[in-house]
Amino acid sequence: MENFLDKLLNYYHLTYDEYSTLTQEPSFDLLPSPYNFKDMDSLIKYLNEKMNQNAKILIYGDYDCDGVMSTSILFNSFAKKGYKVGYYVPNRVHDGYGLSREKINYFKSLGYSLIICVDNGITLVDEVDYLNSIDMECVIIDHHTPLDVLPKAKYILHPTVSEFGKIFLSAGGVSFFFSRAFLNYDDPYLCVLGAISTISDMMELKDYNRELVRLGLKLLNENRYLNIDLLAKCDGFYTEEIIGGIVAPKINAIGRMCEDNSIFNVVRYFTTDKPELFPKRVERIESINNKRKDTIADFLTDTDIDKYNSKGNAIVEIVDVGEGLIGLIANRLMNAFDKPTVIFTKANDGTLKGSARSKPGFNIIKCYESLNDLLLSNGGHAMAGGLSIKESSFEEFKTRFNELASEYPFEQNEIQPIIISSMDINSKNFEIYRSFGPFGQGNKQILFKIDNFAENQLHFSKDNKHIITRLSMNSTLIYFNYDKTITDKKIVNFYGYFDCHTYKNHIDYQFKVTKVD
Repeated sequence: MENFLDKLLNYYHLTYDEYSTLTQEPSFDLLPSPYNFKDMDSLIKYLNEKMNQNAKILIYGDYDCDGVMSTSILFNSFAKKGYKVGYYVPNRVHDGYGLSREKINYFKSLGYSLIICVDNGITLVDEVDYLNSIDMECVIIDHHTPLDVLPKAKYILHPTVSEFGKIFLSAGGVSFFFSRAFLNYDDPYLCVLGAISTISDMMELKDYNRELVRLGLKLLNENRYLNIDLLAKCDGFYTEEIIGGIVAPKINAIGRMCEDNSIFNVVRYFTTDKPELFPKRVERIESINNKRKDTIADFLTDTDIDKYNSKGNAIVEIVDVGEGLIGLIANRLMNAFDKPTVIFTKANDGTLKGSARSKPGFNIIKCYESLNDLLLSNGGHAMAGGLSIKESSFEEFKTRFNELASEYPFEQNEIQPIIISSMDINSKNFEIYRSFGPFGQGNKQILFKIDNFAENQLHFSKDNKHIITRLSMNSTLIYFNYDKTITDKKIVNFYGYFDCHTYKNHIDYQFKVTKVD
């Protein structure tokens, strides 16, 4: 009979030697050199010259978690060299995405001579031309899909444009590799911020992305940074699920919900050396995130989402919510109905601002290319993007988007489970399971199956809504809001995922059920 490790090795088609390589202790030595970015050495020399000239430098970021992390990494990097720079994070509603002429003129009036665009800039051809025309300079550190023509910036750091590799880094990932060259040493905290950005922007967790996240999680668990601990409310073991499910949404909530400069305080939360300010700032973040959750809950409660599931191959709708929330709604509807989804809301300028979500098989960027004649603006990645159109173009957009969804359906890759026993849910096997992580894009969480579980061995919560069955002193089978047909069966097959939960220093290893047959 195969042991637990052998089952996973067969699942991944790995030999023991390959597994040994895959699970080496995370370290900076396993990461590629930052000088694999074309022109990295020239960029570092250029920035050192600018600092020697006492140039006034501004970091221009973005309002999502990746933008906050990358802005924070760059700000901290300059601070660690004793050089003070400014930063600006645009407001989603008032500023929009990326750098505008209006903002360029404003920064020029403040005396800035160099703008470093991070998590934006790679498509700002006209804006960079204008910036150059008024004797300002620009450096772009970005990861979004470039156009056929690149901006005429002094330097560009970009995963593919700079020939770093085939796996897309987040903007925070690019910023972290920049910091390694700029500082000429490896900073653990900046690595953690780079890992958070990689998880939050759902980058493919392969190759150097996987190593960056593995190392970032290790350093986070070892160093327990107070600001992140307070934000995560985590007193146990940090995993990618905690970052992606708790930390990143709270940061994203500020950019989604606030029309003031609250996002500046989030950057300060990751750049200040004054821990006495952390509690007040995290309280503010928590408050805004709770408002975000309540707003989404109210929308879903008050709306019959089945009405959005049209007979077409895609979902394209206009909703009456703030622009910052349409991405969350698009993601909910896409997952609920398994269709490419675009959700629009009416903007103050009379246009429709939209957020698109997809899965492998339907590439949003290629979709934008086919619909370019209808788009006022667009950007993003293969699985997620933003766009704007004229309200008069909506019906034509909806028709043509549905046609593209029919031509390019989602890839249907059914996940095959690994069959285990209830006795396999233990600490040793959890460590083995975690060694194949981190899990996410490009490395999906492993689905397990426990066969032939006797119904009469199940235990239910006091309100009878959940199954909570003790498997051993330190392991539990949990099935929230369980399928009530279970009680009609004598034998049940459970499908689910391996997890652990820490409460008051007690670790419980859990099999979390997602379905039964």
